[in-house]
Amino acid sequence: MLFLHVCSSPLRSQLRPKAAVASPSASAPVVVTMKKTVAKAPRTISQQSAVFAGMALAFNSGYCNGCCLGGGAVSGANKLAVAAVTGAWTNSALGLASGNMQLFQTQIKALASYIGGSCIAGLMIPRPKAFQIADSTGPTFLVGAALLYAASVFAGKTPNAMTCFYLAAMANGLQNSVSSVSTGNLCRTAHFSGCSSDMGTFLGQYLRGNTENLFKLKSFIMIASSFWIGGFVSFFVTQQMASASLLFSAAAHFLIGMHLIFN
Repeated sequence: MLFLHVCSSPLRSQLRPKAAVASPSASAPVVVTMKKTVAKAPRTISQQSAVFAGMALAFNSGYCNGCCLGGGAVSGANKLAVAAVTGAWTNSALGLASGNMQLFQTQIKALASYIGGSCIAGLMIPRPKAFQIADSTGPTFLVGAALLYAASVFAGKTPNAMTCFYLAAMANGLQNSVSSVSTGNLCRTAHFSGCSSDMGTFLGQYLRGNTENLFKLKSFIMIASSFWIGGFVSFFVTQQMASASLLFSAAAHFLIGMHLIFN
């Protein structure tokens, strides 16, 4: 009797195992949403557009070089090429050989500045692809604008006027690097020794009936002509603007950089 009383007591109901109640959330199907990551299409540029852009940059480089080499933009009688630096290699060697250490140091600094500017471009655009505009191209031109602005400031200061040349050479090295790597060496905009040699080679080929490099020949002629015209224009601008002449080159780099960033 005692056993029956225990089994029939409320304790028996408490000892019985309760059926598992599935929560609504456990039985509901789990839906996993996957977001599609759409790769940003690279900005490309055609060969024709690259040539026209190269002409504009070559004009700017020729103008900047004319301002510095002509002497009109810099205080005192200081003059120095800041774009085509081939002569700096020989002049630095002659300076050292003759014991003219001032000439040697000036030319070496110009070379180092030009190479340094190219190095900055390489750091900012480490993996370029021909006829593609890297996202960091715009900021790279803004660095060039800052260098040219600083060059303009130093150009009007006689004790430190030489610093103007080194900053301008750095900006030209940067520009030439960007234009070269972005176009597969089609547009070299601040150095024309190789370009001049190629023009002669391609012209000779064309005269013998080989038109394979005719497009490059035309492109090099247009880009080199723009560089020449830039130097021509610089003579008249420096007569009126003096050290402020370099602000035009700085503005050109700034506008290009801002356009590439926001477009």
